Amino acid sequence: LCPIDASLASGAKDWRRKRLEVWDLNNERIRFEAKRRGIRLERVIQELIAAIREALEMRKSLHRGRVKPSFVARIMQEHPNVPVPRAPLRAFRYTTAGGGASELGSDGWPQ
Repeated sequence: LCPIDASLASGAKDWRRKRLEVWDLNNERIRFEAKRRGIRLERVIQELIAAIREALEMRKSLHRGRVKPSFVARIMQEHPNVPVPRAPLRAFRYTTAGGGASELGSDGWPQ
């Protein structure tokens, strides 16, 4: 939930301009960041993916099926003008998403 990471991932100065687009993680901003830090491009992309995954999973932000008010307050204070997620996204790895998680229901959506 860091606008700086979102800006880096989107390749745009203001990530909100590109929020409805698919983001290419092989963009100029990421390559420049790797060069600036003197590390491999893959390392920057791995760090970015880990940050995105952590934000989407919203670990320790739910209690009894509801988003904790303290989590919402912290996000609003740290990142004003950034929408607060309403629910976590379950992130599967290709190696663990087999079985029932990969089956489609009659409506075409995962079960």
